[in-house]
Amino acid sequence: MLAAQSSSANVNGIVFAVAVLATSMALVAALAWISRQLLGRPVGAVRALIAGLLGFAAAVILGRYLHAAEPGHLAAFFTVALGVPLIVAMVFIVGAEADRKSVV
Repeated sequence: MLAAQSSSANVNGIVFAVAVLATSMALVAALAWISRQLLGRPVGAVRALIAGLLGFAAAVILGRYLHAAEPGHLAAFFTVALGVPLIVAMVFIVGAEADRKSVV
C-alpha cells in the first residue's frame, strides 16, 4: 500500500512539473508576442524569446514580493503582475533594436 502511494505521489509530481513547464513556456511566448505586437515592429525570434524570458523572470520576482507584502489585494496584484513584465519585455526589445540599428 505504501509503495502505491509513493508511486502515485511521484506521478503527480511529474504531471505537476510538466504542467508548470508548459504553462511557463506559454506565458513566455505570449509575452514575446504581445510585446512585438504593441511595438508594431518586426522583431527576431531570438530577441522576442529573450524579451519573454526577461518579462517572465520579472513576473516571478514581482509576484513573490507583492504576495508577501500585500496579501489580499488581488485586483492591484493582477494589473501590476501583468503590466510590469510586459514593460520589461518591451524595454528589452526597444533596447535590443536600438543597439542593432546603431551597429548597422
